[in-house]
Formats: sequence, C-alpha cells, structure tokens
Amino acid sequence: MRIHAVLAAACMLLAGAVSAATISVPADQPTIQDAINAATAGDTIVVAPGTYSITSTIIVSKSLTLLGPQANVDPRPVAGTARVPGDAASEAILDGGGSVGVIVRFAADNCTLSGFEVCNGTGDMVTSLGSASSMFAGLEVSYNILHNSGDEACQLKGVSAGRLSHNYVYSSAGDGLNLAYSNGCVIEDNELYNIHSPDGGIYVYNDGAPAVMNMTIRRNYVHQTVNNDGIKVGGKNGVDDGVSGAQVVGNVTEDTAQDGITVYMNNVTLKGNDVSGSSSVNGAIYI
Repeated sequence: MRIHAVLAAACMLLAGAVSAATISVPADQPTIQDAINAATAGDTIVVAPGTYSITSTIIVSKSLTLLGPQANVDPRPVAGTARVPGDAASEAILDGGGSVGVIVRFAADNCTLSGFEVCNGTGDMVTSLGSASSMFAGLEVSYNILHNSGDEACQLKGVSAGRLSHNYVYSSAGDGLNLAYSNGCVIEDNELYNIHSPDGGIYVYNDGAPAVMNMTIRRNYVHQTVNNDGIKVGGKNGVDDGVSGAQVVGNVTEDTAQDGITVYMNNVTLKGNDVSGSSSVNGAIYI
C-alpha cells in the first residue's frame, strides 16, 4: 500500500509538471510586454530582429529569460565584434525614441536580458525595482549594446548575485553601468566609451547600507569618460566609509577626465589594472 501511494503521488506530480515554454516575438505575441504577460515563470522569450518603438516601460514581472537575436554574441569593438549598432536586420533594437525614460525594468528574481540593442531612453534605460531591504536575486544583463541614455545606461538597484557582462555601452549621460544597494554581484568583460557621467563609467555604491557589497569588477575596458572617473567603488563624500568588499582586477581605463579608478570604501583589492591618460587632479588611482 505504501509503494502504491508513493507511485500515485509521483504520477500526480509528473502530471502537474509544466515544461518551460519558448514564446517568440512577434510570431507568437505582437510585443515583448504581451509575451511577458502571457508567459509563466521560467519561460524564455525570443525576440526577432527589427526596430521596436518602445512607448512605455517593459516590466519584467516574472522570472524570465529575454533573448534577442544576438544573445551570447559579443558586441564589444575591443573584441573585434561584427555587430553593427542600428542594424535592424540583425539586432532587436528597443528604441525609446527620446521620450521614454526606463525602457526595461526588472521586478522579479532570476531575469536575464541578453542580445539586444537598447537606446534613446531619457532616464535609466535598464533598471530594477529592488532596494537595500528588498533585493532581487540573479538578475543578468549581458551581450547587449546600450547607448544614448539620458541618465544611466544600466542601473540595477537592490540586487544580489547579479551579473553585468559583455555589454558595449556608449554615449550615456549618466553612468554606463551602475549597481546600487547590492551585494555579491559581478561586472565583467564590458566595454564603455564616451561616458558623460558626473560619477563614473562603472559606479557601485550603497549609501551606507548594506554594509557588505562583495562586488567583483574585472576585465572591463573603460575609455573616454568626459566628466569624471573610469571606475568608482563606494559613494562619494564618505557615505560608504563603513561599507566593505570589492575586487577591482584586470581592468583597463584610458583617457578619463578624472581618476582612472577611485575607492571610497573598505577592504578593496586593486590588482592588475592598467590605467593611462588620466587627467585627474587627484591621481590615476585615488584612494
């Protein structure tokens, strides 16, 4: 009887199990938001090449993988990419048209955005709704071209175990890549060019909370920051004096208006970085 009961329970579980689905845009759903609304957590949304005029923020409210046609294809010029920004025949271009602030906003754990071109947003183009007290886990932004943002190209707030990798970011009014109120995240293998931020090409800060960041910033190439630093860890003006934990390893910064690398927090390792062309009044590396 016990064996029969176990088998019956197993059969019920198998019958109730639902395999993850793949939803294509525009073949299955006309817009990315429609695909998100129709999806179940764990699904994958695959977006075809073309220009998608974004008139309102895409809200990723479930644990989903969003893949453009260039998913896992390196977009960085420094890596010899064949990808061409603005080529609607090969890229899925999410274009804010200079009228939408946030183009993609994460509002769930375990979301991925890979293989897109995101451009012409008036605010933080890719962002999240997390905070220091309410974090999202496992957000990933990778293999994207991000450009012409009115503020940060990508600013994720309240993220644990997140990853920003293999993105090409250029011509942003704010930081190219930013993580705030987060911990245990990795920023690696990105190229950032012509960044106009008053803070940095790559900037991580916590405004004092949580007290541990455990950030890894490695193998990024930051060149031509117009107003400030290449890489900055810790909030300015002493706000993150009590925050600790960052590895800044193997990065290259060139032609920065201020410091190549700036440190405003505790327990930071700087190793194997190549800093040149710093016009700072403080230093190529400032601690």
